Amino acid sequence: MRKGKTLWTVKEGGEKIRVFHAYSDLEEAEKIADFLERELKNRKRGDILIAYRTNAQSRVIEEVLRRRGIPHRVVKGIRFFERKEIKDILGYLRFILNPNDMASFVRIVNTPPRGIGRVTVNRILSISATEGISLIQAVEKVAEENKKVWDFVNIIEKLKTIEDIGELVKAVVVDTGYSELLEDDESVETISRKENVEELFRSVEWFKKRNPEGTLQDYLAEVSLLTDIDTWEKGDAVNLMTLHNTKGLEFPVVFISGMNQMIFPHSRSLSEGNIEEERRLFYVGLTRAIEKVYLCILHGGYSQVDSWKHLYPPSFCLNFLRMLLYMKMWKQAGTLIHLKKRKKRV
Repeated sequence: MRKGKTLWTVKEGGEKIRVFHAYSDLEEAEKIADFLERELKNRKRGDILIAYRTNAQSRVIEEVLRRRGIPHRVVKGIRFFERKEIKDILGYLRFILNPNDMASFVRIVNTPPRGIGRVTVNRILSISATEGISLIQAVEKVAEENKKVWDFVNIIEKLKTIEDIGELVKAVVVDTGYSELLEDDESVETISRKENVEELFRSVEWFKKRNPEGTLQDYLAEVSLLTDIDTWEKGDAVNLMTLHNTKGLEFPVVFISGMNQMIFPHSRSLSEGNIEEERRLFYVGLTRAIEKVYLCILHGGYSQVDSWKHLYPPSFCLNFLRMLLYMKMWKQAGTLIHLKKRKKRV
């Protein structure tokens, strides 16, 4: 049984919670950056937290902050393009572009598992080195006598024929069998990985909108640039993390993104009826702020690419705020009534 607690604040007053609206996750990230830049005129970057319900939400925010040159760090988590499933898919794209990329080959040749073990991989690398032939030539040579390697080569050859980057990324996930890895179970970790892969699809579509003539090489060059400048972990930086990871921490200014049904509260919690946990998590997010809270509600959807496909209403957690406000007004009114009654007795 949990022991009761009596909590109180020693800080007088405080600023009102600020709610702002956006029509896509991209606009949301831009507005967060706008407010953030205003706050940074009088604060350190480390005083600010940007919190979100799921890891996948960080991708657009990270890209906008990078583009604006705002140092930031993903706390207790991994940056979007450094997450395993994202690196696996990018590994396929890099090998398709350059079939002599050894690092990418070693990463993807048995991902997902297809029975190509370390002995076979070492043999391929050895043939390439000793016979002075390219990596892909060595792969094709071993494929002549190894069906599993032959199947791998056929997958790569088929993917090479796809010109559209968006279609190529989706084909990598499906044709390689990677999608089956994401359907193994319904654990929180697997759901998070699926959300990350879906966010990668949106990343590609966003790139296509900004670069209609862009090629696979152009996209990978942009991703490499985003990854290379991830040197902001050291020193003063804006903090990014999931709401689960904020417990026990405090920041003068807190942004909470994606205040919409199916996002926060999460679709899994809604389907399982685990609403109270989401409400508690929202309370945790609110109480991380020492001085200011910014909340964002999305209208029309959650993707800058297909924003009209998902019409998610504002989060029910906002009703929790209204309830708190009502309780505060009721408490103040009750105190006034109590004082008036005491005055009459005197």
